[in-house]
Amino acid sequence: MARIVALLALVLAALLSGCAGAQAPDTSGTDPVTLASILPTPAGLLETAPARAVGARGLAGVLGGAGALEAIERFGLERAAVREWAGPQDGRLVVAVSVWGTGEAAQYVNGGAAERELAAPGTAAWTPEGLPGSRGVRRDGVPRLRALSFAVDATGVYVRAEGPVEEGAVIRTADLLSTALRGSGE
Repeated sequence: MARIVALLALVLAALLSGCAGAQAPDTSGTDPVTLASILPTPAGLLETAPARAVGARGLAGVLGGAGALEAIERFGLERAAVREWAGPQDGRLVVAVSVWGTGEAAQYVNGGAAERELAAPGTAAWTPEGLPGSRGVRRDGVPRLRALSFAVDATGVYVRAEGPVEEGAVIRTADLLSTALRGSGE
């Protein structure tokens, strides 16, 4: 409950700061650990690793290994955090929040993580209704996969679920992060 209250406070603060006019949000001051920490634990999952700051290698471990590490180093990661949950039958949900020098870097690196997944057989592009602008992939075979990425200003988000994690958990997690970063209930 405390995390939901914290998320609502963050959204309210963002809304109030944006009341002066319709401007694009400036997420350069985002604290990735705080943002990942306020997420509620999805139903049926257990937190296995609380939100923690990671460097380029830790972020690359979530975004796709060596190819991601090269992009992360080239585009200059400023700060990042990762949080993980486990579900039944080896299900796993992981969230990565990263801050970059530019919005283009945030889009390129996080979107590239989703695109790397498309190379696997049986994987297709996926953009859930209600999350326009996100880039995602899904695979219904084994191993089952759902992954979504998006950027708001200089902050990138990547949400990945493997195994029998409910698709709704991925969408809701991404939507909560998007709402917090945008500062509105879009």
